[in-house]
Amino acid sequence: MCETPTLDADEIKEKFIIAYNQLLGNRKELFEACELMCEEVGDCSALNAEIDKLNEEIE
Repeated sequence: MCETPTLDADEIKEKFIIAYNQLLGNRKELFEACELMCEEVGDCSALNAEIDKLNEEIE
């Protein structure tokens, strides 16, 4: 006889919902952090300035 504990679908759903709510319990801070990262990653002004400088040198 197998004595390994098992989880049924209802237990898995319950644990998932608990984990999901813990993660999204701080959703305001999470979304603010994501927006900040998008701004940082999406800021190409330094690269664009370098491209402009190099294009001027080429011309």
